[in-house]
Amino acid sequence: MDATTGAALAGIDHLRQSIRDILTTRIGTRVMRRDYGSDLPGLIDRPMSPGLRVEIFAATARALRRWEPRVRVERIAVTEAVPGRVTIELVVRHLPGRSARPRCQPAGDAAPVAPACRRRSRRRHSGPATPPSPPTSGWQCRRRRHRAGRPGC
Repeated sequence: MDATTGAALAGIDHLRQSIRDILTTRIGTRVMRRDYGSDLPGLIDRPMSPGLRVEIFAATARALRRWEPRVRVERIAVTEAVPGRVTIELVVRHLPGRSARPRCQPAGDAAPVAPACRRRSRRRHSGPATPPSPPTSGWQCRRRRHRAGRPGC
């Protein structure tokens, strides 16, 4: 659905809106998806430097890799045409046949888990009729089962 008009969107138009939404949403602000978005809004109002340019590249690539499986980033160009205004130019390759659902990753110290993945938990049996199920390990993803140590979907 178009964010401004409410009209139905599909194809490239939906993809453009999704990329814009991902890059302009600050991480931690989306309810029920606290890790959705990018670090770009946090980089606003910082003086332009080579270090900031690298941070912009990294934040853009990281967010799109995590939240938009329908594209692969080919090139990112950061330009400062007017002092105080930065333009990010993206060249992405559309990967047809991919769904708009985010990729999921197994948990680790530096790898947050996408909301589509759920850790199976050990449940205590509270009723008298059936015994508790044996505990399982690994990540349960909507697309397929992950084993411990496997590098994501």
